[in-house]
This record gives sequence, structure tokens and C-alpha cells, in this order.
Amino acid sequence: KTGKMLGVIAVVCTALKLNMDNFQIEPDFENKKFNGIIRAWGHFSIGVVGVYILQIYMKDEVHAVIDKFS
Repeated sequence: KTGKMLGVIAVVCTALKLNMDNFQIEPDFENKKFNGIIRAWGHFSIGVVGVYILQIYMKDEVHAVIDKFS
């Protein structure tokens, strides 16, 4: 599951052109949890971000990951 989540994070960061150096990921193989803090700065258009989120959300792989964590 950790590898799959890292894959999702990589896809989202690539789609949104985010710098992966700004992420700190600490795997915990003993407990099932998902914690995160999102910080953003700069200028962006809500419409453009919305389109990217919808494109990612509509993929079957994303639904499979969401189903596993819910």
C-alpha cells in the first residue's frame, strides 16, 4: 500500500508540476493510517486546478486506491 500511495503522490505531483523535494514521506509499516499536510504558495487558477483534480479523479486506478483506504 505504501508503494501504491507513493505512486499516486508521484502522479499528482507530476500533473500539478510540484517539486518533490518539498515532500517528507515517512513510511509506517506497522499501523494503517494516512496523515498529511498540504501547503501551497504562488499563483494558480482554481479552474485549472479543478480540471487537473477531475482528470485524476476520473481514472479507475485512483478509485481503486480510494476504495482500499475507505
